[in-house]
Amino acid sequence: MKYVAGGKYGKSLTLSSIAFAVRATPGTLLDPAPGWTHYGKEYQDAIVYTEKGITILSGFLQRADNSEVQRLPNTLLTLPADAAPDSRLTFHVNNQGENHRVDVLQNGTVMWMSSNDFTVKFLSLDGVVFTRKPWMIVSLVRRV
Repeated sequence: MKYVAGGKYGKSLTLSSIAFAVRATPGTLLDPAPGWTHYGKEYQDAIVYTEKGITILSGFLQRADNSEVQRLPNTLLTLPADAAPDSRLTFHVNNQGENHRVDVLQNGTVMWMSSNDFTVKFLSLDGVVFTRKPWMIVSLVRRV
């Protein structure tokens, strides 16, 4: 791991919520939707890993025509059926220190839902990790 950007005033850094698939795990290369392309260079192309009910999405996309996004939601790509969630899921992904909302729909469509900046030319998909059913429902009880 390499720290690239962010605040320089704190004395700690959380590593929670970091998840990625190791190269030994075969993944499926994903085709970006029209208007988007793989970023390339040293960055991972959009790829999905599925293993034992866990789906991990990774990669870096950029606008194909280098123009501003004209509207949101905006389709980024579509997952294979065996990688799609059982219900709509919402994630926050990073782009140059800004949070962007990305939703994954039941049909596998991955959509960029919101941003404060429509001039964004690229978007990271890292951090999109979810499980498919079956899962365990846990009851939480608050004790005072």
